[in-house]
Amino acid sequence: MRRELTSLPLNWRDRFYPEALRRDQLVALAQTTPINASVSIVNALIIAAVLWPAGNRLLVMIWAGAACGFSIFQLKRWLRFRGRTLPPTVRAGSWRKPVLWATLGGLLWSSALVFVPGADPAETLTLCVMFAGVAAGDRKSTRLN
Repeated sequence: MRRELTSLPLNWRDRFYPEALRRDQLVALAQTTPINASVSIVNALIIAAVLWPAGNRLLVMIWAGAACGFSIFQLKRWLRFRGRTLPPTVRAGSWRKPVLWATLGGLLWSSALVFVPGADPAETLTLCVMFAGVAAGDRKSTRLN
């Protein structure tokens, strides 16, 4: 059944099998959580190392700690729920928590922009490249085939 659904156009599947599509999306999200959270920790540490010499060190430490803590929290949640099996269909309300957590993560990462006014061009470019990489990585890893 899975192979049959993936060979159909996305809008057709969504119209006739919305619960199955939501289930596939939640499974894909759960599969990519460990790598995305791990990469977020590494990216936060790289950004902190780049901004450490010129930025406000206390703010850099607070931001890096919050970004790493958020990712570690997500990894712990994934470890707690990874053994559970999803039912064959998933209701629309099941996406509320993942969307909330994604929004909070996006706000946390965008808060690093407070460092841009005091940063030199190389540090600003590093921030932009890291943000583009995070966005591209998240987009690629959460795509359904």
